[in-house]
Amino acid sequence: MEDLGLNSRAGLPQELRVLADLYPRDLWRGHANFTGMTAFWLDRHGLFRELSAKLVEQAQVQLVTPNARFIPEMARYASFLLNQLHTHHSVEDHHYFPRLQVLDSRIEHAFALLDGDHHTLDGQLQALADAANHAIRSEADKDATAALLQAEDRLQRFLDRHLADEENVVVPLILEYAPDLE
Repeated sequence: MEDLGLNSRAGLPQELRVLADLYPRDLWRGHANFTGMTAFWLDRHGLFRELSAKLVEQAQVQLVTPNARFIPEMARYASFLLNQLHTHHSVEDHHYFPRLQVLDSRIEHAFALLDGDHHTLDGQLQALADAANHAIRSEADKDATAALLQAEDRLQRFLDRHLADEENVVVPLILEYAPDLE
């Protein structure tokens, strides 16, 4: 049996791509059922990708050229990312996903997969918080910054995979069924 955990999958399995294959990404924004709420949700995902990339870039630069602004900037970006992701996943888990998962039994299992991702990501978010706090306490010494970079890089990889898969489940479902999510 194929391992579909966030740590090992390269994308959604074919059986969960039935709607994604009907609605390729390049058609999403022009579709009649693409709403402002869907655009907002995708924009949040874009923000999470940008923040994650920014954190990785800052730590990479810090390892080569230490900067006194690193700690306050990293703390601000990391805190914002952690808080926003937690809120975002809570809204998905408790509001949107329960409404969406009943729309099409062919992809119902996709929501269990995404829920599992959220639990995996919780561990990665905690690892980032721990590494950020350690970097702050150590005044961003080289070892702490290297450990922070590892935590940021791992989160970024997991987050990229999760967000892409989540988008490939949720947006096509919205385009197909036009549920009222507001």
